[in-house]
Amino acid sequence: MKIITTQQKTPPRMIVYGEHKIGKTTFAAGCPKPIFIDVEGGADILEVKTFEGGAKSYADVITQLEYLLKEEHDFKTVVVDSLDWLERLVFERVCKDNGWSQIGDGSYGAGYKLAQNYWSFFLKALDRLNKDKKMMIVLLAHTKLVKFEDPERENYDRWTLDLNEKLGNMTCEWSDLIAFASQKIVTVNKQEGFTKTTKAKSTGERILSLVGKAAFEAGNRYGLPDYVGLDWQELFRAISKRKKNKKKGNLE
Repeated sequence: MKIITTQQKTPPRMIVYGEHKIGKTTFAAGCPKPIFIDVEGGADILEVKTFEGGAKSYADVITQLEYLLKEEHDFKTVVVDSLDWLERLVFERVCKDNGWSQIGDGSYGAGYKLAQNYWSFFLKALDRLNKDKKMMIVLLAHTKLVKFEDPERENYDRWTLDLNEKLGNMTCEWSDLIAFASQKIVTVNKQEGFTKTTKAKSTGERILSLVGKAAFEAGNRYGLPDYVGLDWQELFRAISKRKKNKKKGNLE
């Protein structure tokens, strides 16, 4: 039996999530030759390539992904904007298939379980584009604040993807990189008489956090720094540097 050393042969599959208007779509527009699956209907704000009519149903999304897989084109990045809007289309499809008025009508969470099947098919379609067409995958999403139950210490609030928990977990496990887009915050200490206070202050700099913290979910398979600027070129340089150092045997 032969033992080999594996190498990454496909472009990154990433999630970029953050609050409204932080710059996620602009980041994606700066990626190599992007084509947008415009679920949210916001692609017309920027001059980007997308499919006429947008993606108004789950079937539209899959049809557009299959077009990219089967037809010849020079696109290098497929952007899905956004996951939380796609989730609504999946729920609508499940309800239509079963004659329900809302996703919770199925007994014992049946609707959400069926939604996982459609979501899995969607991720597999992206995998085919990633492997067969060598396309980078960029999935955009918004945030929600959840109570994180820590078994070792007190519970705390944490930012995560604005998705059903099961769908969010499926997507995070599938991705190579989860990036939290936000404004960089610094703390400022101020002495007022005998009282010392610490206040958070925004620098105005927009960043992509690439390593998870207590306050938010993030992570990557590349050993990247804690954060880079909210710009594709900065992220690309960080990934390239990591790969170069790995080849040299220097992981610092």
